[in-house]
Amino acid sequence: NVLTGLFVESAMKLAQPDQESCAFEVRRTENAQHRQLMKLCEELDKNACGTLTKQEFSKSMENGTLKYFLATLGLDIRDFGRFFELLDFTGGEIEIGLFVDACIKLKGAATNVDLQSLALKTVQLQRSQSRFEKNIMQRLEELMLAITTRKLSKESL
Repeated sequence: NVLTGLFVESAMKLAQPDQESCAFEVRRTENAQHRQLMKLCEELDKNACGTLTKQEFSKSMENGTLKYFLATLGLDIRDFGRFFELLDFTGGEIEIGLFVDACIKLKGAATNVDLQSLALKTVQLQRSQSRFEKNIMQRLEELMLAITTRKLSKESL
């Protein structure tokens, strides 16, 4: 029985893929998805300028060409315009490489690290906004004082 148990335990360990091969497989799959999405986006780029316009993106989402591929990545996009605006920093078009990279990064569920990063950024923005507000209020007070002082000096003349 002990010998059988050792044999079964050894067989089970050998049957389990090691961490390195799992990581390699994940990376290989991600690279394949990246290449496929890149190719698809290049086909959607009608004027071959290396960018996707909001119109090209919306049309490909409406007819399902891009929508269903992105769904295989775990990106269920219902508001096409809003999604495009999230990725577009130039106002109307986005480089295909940047679009593909962003889609690959956005796939899957948010992790605890993602949520903590957002929470930290929110706190940083709140602090920055508070400092900005205090600075503006101080300048307004100085401006009001200068106006009042000037009025008083004109009235005394």
